[in-house]
Amino acid sequence: MTANIKTGEKFIKRHEVIKEILEKNKEIYQDVYKHTYRLIKEFSLWDNRIGMINVRLLAEKNDIRIQDQLMQSEKPIISDEILGYYNGFYLNSTDKEIYVNSNLSEVFKRYVIAHELAHYFMKIENVTKGYCMNMIFPVNGMERLCDLFSAFLLMPFEKVLVLWEKFKKKNESTGGALPDTYSWLKYLAFNFGVTDYHAAIMYYDIRALGGILYELYYDENELSVREEDWMPNIEKYEEFFKGMKNAE
Repeated sequence: MTANIKTGEKFIKRHEVIKEILEKNKEIYQDVYKHTYRLIKEFSLWDNRIGMINVRLLAEKNDIRIQDQLMQSEKPIISDEILGYYNGFYLNSTDKEIYVNSNLSEVFKRYVIAHELAHYFMKIENVTKGYCMNMIFPVNGMERLCDLFSAFLLMPFEKVLVLWEKFKKKNESTGGALPDTYSWLKYLAFNFGVTDYHAAIMYYDIRALGGILYELYYDENELSVREEDWMPNIEKYEEFFKGMKNAE
């Protein structure tokens, strides 16, 4: 996994990108979302003490070792440097090890670990299709699939809904209108223990997922989906879901 990050123009046409995702990738969004939801529940990954997902616990419970390793480069860390890799995936090894660049901050490491864990779970689930996801990293389909996995793992959708309510009430108590998107993303980053940058790119996928779930819930041909335990309470957060579906 390498970093090759460009900002600015990548966000300009985000509405068009999200619209395209909703049309072409509904199935993979649902599948990855349900998969991460199951992992969070199965391994009790949500840590109430700190209010975020314990990604290192997920690795530990699957006998995956995490090791910090200095991965030096002549270029800055944010440009074309190795951030981390999963040994068992790239080398077809029986050893299950994730190596993380020790130069990274702890919040950046959380994202890298989640991404590399995705390689492990995508491999054992035999997910080989290359989907075009709404991620900034200009890499192949598997890498984007793993980024989607990290988004849904580190920012569980049901927790995003709860935070949205807290965010609104906090602002309403001051008598003001809802702050801008930047303030909301900063709030997400702080609460989920990720960088502001990763909160932004993850949120675009979270938002796309919201639109997909909203359509599913009100689709007369998909009534059975309402009985699934992974389906969030649409009626309780209908305002939020409508915002996702109609986001500009």
